[in-house]
Amino acid sequence: FDVPGKRTTGTGAQTYAITGPGWEGTLPEGVKQYKSPTSIVWLLGRIYCTGTPEDYAAVHKIQDEVKLYPLSAWGKEWTPPAGKVDPSIDMKTAVRDQVNSMDAVEYFTLLAELLKRNPPYEADAPMLEK
Repeated sequence: FDVPGKRTTGTGAQTYAITGPGWEGTLPEGVKQYKSPTSIVWLLGRIYCTGTPEDYAAVHKIQDEVKLYPLSAWGKEWTPPAGKVDPSIDMKTAVRDQVNSMDAVEYFTLLAELLKRNPPYEADAPMLEK
């Protein structure tokens, strides 16, 4: 739904809020909103590195400054909750291999369940009507 990067935002420090469908509220000053069309977001943070020891040190310094926390914790001390592991989820087999091993019934059952919790984006309606 968006790709912030040096081409669109420059290379200085940035503060973003990724909000889900239907979120309404006021963001703190200086926070740029990215509206997600679904409640599931895949975030890829990339920092260019030339591979030299000096560049690795600079990248690690930047990585140490990256923070991800709920908007409700803005301006407060926050400790992430302990993670929960669902042992029924295969975390070792590549996702591609898991999907490729599904039969049609298994695949479309999972897809239907995911679509219930994450309905298609409004802009996709014409395609879905076909």
